[in-house]
Amino acid sequence: PDMGGGLFWESGVHSADMFRFLVGEAAAVYARGVTRTQAIKGADTISMVIEGERGELGMVEQSWSSPHSENRIEVHGELGSIAIDHNTGRGRFSDTNGTRWLQTSEKRIDRFIREVAHFLDCVEGRAEPIMTGVDGVEAMRVMEAAMQSARDGKRVIIRGRAAAG
Repeated sequence: PDMGGGLFWESGVHSADMFRFLVGEAAAVYARGVTRTQAIKGADTISMVIEGERGELGMVEQSWSSPHSENRIEVHGELGSIAIDHNTGRGRFSDTNGTRWLQTSEKRIDRFIREVAHFLDCVEGRAEPIMTGVDGVEAMRVMEAAMQSARDGKRVIIRGRAAAG
């Protein structure tokens, strides 16, 4: 926390970005952070429930203390689901009734190489940034609310009329 905010800021902010990219603006958040295995001041494990303006829910679990856990994102919607493993680059998706899962290509696409390539394209004028400074500020608003929630033990409304919780 003394050097940047700990796990909330180091990793949680990326989940806030991803939520906004996939779903839209965050309306409320409930978060909890605990320190279980590391001798640090801040949380080594966090959980967050991020609520969207239309009632969507994002569940975030992150830890510096579980090196063998999976590193994946899952999105579940009315038309199906997709799960992407960040360690292998592999994904799988299901149809609308969720009874059949299909594997995506085995070819790994390194997200960090793609991120740097996009940055260079922007610098050289071949592309516009996918994420803007406004996106960064909004992700920070979500993290400020998450840290307040973790301190106070209560759900924090970020904007608008979040659904009753």
